[in-house]
Amino acid sequence: MLYGSLFIDKTFGGGDSVSANKYPIEKTRYLQSVGKLLPHRICQILNEMGYKTWMNPRQNNGVDIEVWHNNTLILVIEVLNWSIGSMLSKRRASNIISNLNQYTCAKAVIHTVLGKNDIQKFEDEGIITLKIGYQLLPKYFYRFFSRKGQTRKRKIDSRETKEDMREKIQALMHKVMTISEEEINNTYIDVETMIKTYASN
Repeated sequence: MLYGSLFIDKTFGGGDSVSANKYPIEKTRYLQSVGKLLPHRICQILNEMGYKTWMNPRQNNGVDIEVWHNNTLILVIEVLNWSIGSMLSKRRASNIISNLNQYTCAKAVIHTVLGKNDIQKFEDEGIITLKIGYQLLPKYFYRFFSRKGQTRKRKIDSRETKEDMREKIQALMHKVMTISEEEINNTYIDVETMIKTYASN
């Protein structure tokens, strides 16, 4: 398994001109690469846990991930692999909620660094929220931001981050698999508590 090297296009543009910019490669390609990385890792972890997953190949249309168990759709997920400077607009929040609310199964937003007010918008709609706590980046991108002193709340895609996310996703799936229909609206997930609960079972 190669970590830190997925979804990278290093061939775009010249080294000096790219390094002088805000992003390590052309912005659209950068956003596409980063946007695909976290959903890919989440699907990989879920597959290893025994679930079947579908990852949306188009980032701007529909939910990011569908999770299936015993031929039943049990969870749909929107994923936000954002940095600390990112802002959730009202329109984007509305689109995410609309995408998720097309489904009757459990719904979740897995995010990196959303603030409390943004999280509350989703929880008010009966959507589970799960915080990863850092933007996941390929090594090439992380090194670019490291040279600029911009690594706060950013981590390299690695075995260590995969295992950290596995614990959090296990906690999420434990909740999804055990909550009743009446409990779906009780959407706050305390990651630390759920990890302890999962580990004790």
